[in-house]
Amino acid sequence: MQVDYTVQDELSSRTLMATQDIARGAVIWRYDTPGIRLTLEAIMALPQKSRETFEMYCWQVEEDIWEGVTERPEDDPVNFINHSCRPNMAFLDDDTLIAWCDIKNGEALTLEYATCDTIYAEIDKCLCGESVCRGRVSAFDAADPAIIGPYGSHVRSCIARIRDTNSRIRDTNSRIRVPPHNS
Repeated sequence: MQVDYTVQDELSSRTLMATQDIARGAVIWRYDTPGIRLTLEAIMALPQKSRETFEMYCWQVEEDIWEGVTERPEDDPVNFINHSCRPNMAFLDDDTLIAWCDIKNGEALTLEYATCDTIYAEIDKCLCGESVCRGRVSAFDAADPAIIGPYGSHVRSCIARIRDTNSRIRDTNSRIRVPPHNS
């Protein structure tokens, strides 16, 4: 099934909008527009305008590698998916986004940024408006079981590896008895 969506300009940002009702589990987007893959060091070395564009529209593909564009983000509408603390999309696998719930025609298509990034998903003031809004989006959210746990396997594989590594570290640390500090 082909799902249609459109980019809508709202104030100073763009939002990806459903142009039809979408049933839970329907494939909304499949990765087919490869970008540039860069390390943090390479991102920091980009000219300022290119770096700002890349940082705005990149996806994490490995623990220290991001993929994105340095110009023309409008060439791939997926670049305009906004964050929500109660999103209506999730990852089926690294290359596929599905409807996480039923989505109505005209509804913004949203994603929990913690399911796809650990650094560039920072939002100082979340504007999702959901009753469960946590107020901000942090680089640490991808390692927080309360935030990322409900998505199970519906996260990018690099995020799952980071989540699982941090979980093992937390489990190990919780078993280590630290002697009290004597002053």
